Amino acid sequence: MSGATTRHRAGTLAVLAAVLVGTATTSSGASLPDREIRDLDLAASANPSTAQPAVADDATSADAVSGRRMVRSTVTATGSAICDGCDAASTALQVLYVSRGHVARLDNTAAAWTQSCNGCIATALSVQVVVLSGVETLVPNNRALAVNAACTSCRAGGAAFQVVVSSPRDDRTPQELMSALRGWVAEQAQELRASISHTPGATDRLSRTKAERRAQRAANSALTDLEDLVTGNLGATTVSSDVELDL
Repeated sequence: MSGATTRHRAGTLAVLAAVLVGTATTSSGASLPDREIRDLDLAASANPSTAQPAVADDATSADAVSGRRMVRSTVTATGSAICDGCDAASTALQVLYVSRGHVARLDNTAAAWTQSCNGCIATALSVQVVVLSGVETLVPNNRALAVNAACTSCRAGGAAFQVVVSSPRDDRTPQELMSALRGWVAEQAQELRASISHTPGATDRLSRTKAERRAQRAANSALTDLEDLVTGNLGATTVSSDVELDL
């Protein structure tokens, strides 16, 4: 595995397990009454097999929640390929409105891995867009991970985009914005596939580093485009934005 991320990168299957377990437990163990908490989770998972060597899973949701003391949202896209020639592609898009609340805890994770296979591919793209109105505290978390383990000519790539904006309006996302976001996600899924296809192998370290830097620059530019798309349509202001890329 190698990674080009904005903050950090992980390097073992053990770390992958910790990431997934951590994501799963983020929305558990509530100490507040149920009526004061709202969990809004979204997951996409692509797991091909020898019987079905190419699997793509796309998950999309648009939700609104108001007047809760705590809102917790976990978005996860996972893609795993563990058979020769298998191809996994996973994409998740969540658009969430949170209004008149105390705390918004937001987790967004993309994890892709290949293991014990030849010529296998796995990608995961997770996108979380959150619009806040009258929310006191924000706790964002965004991460991506890609792992290639004990395999030959395999490729894995993960990309996580998280944008949180503040808007004076608490109405739902316009349908035209949802359509534009779906188009943007489709473009980024293609870009991620292209990035792992053009990334040299581990033995060519210099070329690989250059390819990863190019991919990171493209991801940073895509994040700016996503911010502009959301703020321009809603008259909103960016509160938090991040992209994590691991190839």
